[in-house]
Amino acid sequence: MTDATTLLQSEAKRYVGIVGADAAKRAALASRELFNSSQRVLDGKRSGRFYYIPGGFGRKYQASAPGEPPARRTGRLRRSWRPEVLADTTSGSHKVFATVKSGVEYIPFLDPNLNRREAGGGMLTPNYRHSKMRPIAEPILRDAMPRVVKIFGRIRGRA
Repeated sequence: MTDATTLLQSEAKRYVGIVGADAAKRAALASRELFNSSQRVLDGKRSGRFYYIPGGFGRKYQASAPGEPPARRTGRLRRSWRPEVLADTTSGSHKVFATVKSGVEYIPFLDPNLNRREAGGGMLTPNYRHSKMRPIAEPILRDAMPRVVKIFGRIRGRA
């Protein structure tokens, strides 16, 4: 190889590294935005029925109506969300994925789409006809998407 070819290859590798690092930073910002949206969506008033809190000495809480994100009773679901960046650098390409995950075991019963995403699409969710689903993924994505698009749409070096 000539000196020009070697120089070109080294510069190309350097720029691929710069772009990969920039993409990873943007994915971290986007996953943080998804986390913030998850906190906003799972907070706030609901419009469902009032129930007595078991062992709550007569205290009540308001549940969510079908189609609303789940109401907060203990706060465990809301606290369980964690931002995560997944990177795939196989075959010379740089792919980054911004995501937010929850580790609570009952999430498939609330929103079956979350179960399929976390299981890689291979796990089937039981069809509970008596259970009314409480969407979580859609409201989070709807809330975060404008800001995530802005994060990935920025030109490098500019705000």
